[in-house]
Amino acid sequence: MLDVLKRDEKASFFFIGAEDEKDQDGMVSRRFRLYRRFVLSTVSNDKFEHFRRNDLSLYILVNKEYVEDTASYADELAGIVQRLMH
Repeated sequence: MLDVLKRDEKASFFFIGAEDEKDQDGMVSRRFRLYRRFVLSTVSNDKFEHFRRNDLSLYILVNKEYVEDTASYADELAGIVQRLMH
């Protein structure tokens, strides 16, 4: 993330915790839970607003300095991800 921010200070991020054979359909994946814990412990709320969509195992970090309506931005991104996944 830091290398991306050096190139583009306006960057926001997201990740999807991919399912594996041990995960149940419709439930948050184990990878998502692991990634979420890591991000919560390493990325502060000062620069990024954190959003999650459990139904998609999707975690979004919106750059608060460059996005005015962070909730709408996160919803729009989640909609795009949802359309691409289905």
